[in-house]
Amino acid sequence: ADANDLEIVVNATANDASGGDDVTLELKGDVNLNVGGGITLNSASGEVATLKFNKGSAQTMVGDIKAAADGEGVVDVNNALTTNDDIGVAGTGIGSIQIASGVTLSQTALAASDALTFDVVGNIDADGAGATGGTLTITGGAASGTTVGDAITLATITGTTTLTALNFTGGAGAANASGGGDGGAVINA
Repeated sequence: ADANDLEIVVNATANDASGGDDVTLELKGDVNLNVGGGITLNSASGEVATLKFNKGSAQTMVGDIKAAADGEGVVDVNNALTTNDDIGVAGTGIGSIQIASGVTLSQTALAASDALTFDVVGNIDADGAGATGGTLTITGGAASGTTVGDAITLATITGTTTLTALNFTGGAGAANASGGGDGGAVINA
């Protein structure tokens, strides 16, 4: 962890089972929480913490998207989104992801010694009701000179996936002239 890492917790925790205490954090710009920072979705029983990406044009995020406990939170993607950090981690996967039709969510590893994970316990679709969503692309990191691209060490979707396309792609290797580092793999998918 770095002193500049920013951690945000979205709490939907009134625990009255009414659903009336749902909380949404809507992001309308690019987000940089630093490589060690992130947003944690914390949903009590009957409540939903939602992270909504709604810039209206292509959006980027640096920082992890995490669940406080396995199966908590919804990630709602309404425009192209590229992230270079974890989306859920083993044992604490995100509850569900909604990707609007015609939209692409890309998780792309880098070459920064930061292997990534992708873990969703629930469904991935357009609206949480099973409509066909856009595209999900999970890509290993591209090598840079002799530096090996980072791997996606876990890519798990436990629920139903209803998308236009689901892509898993290894990262590009570097040219021999620059050292020939290997591209990052997508493993445990």
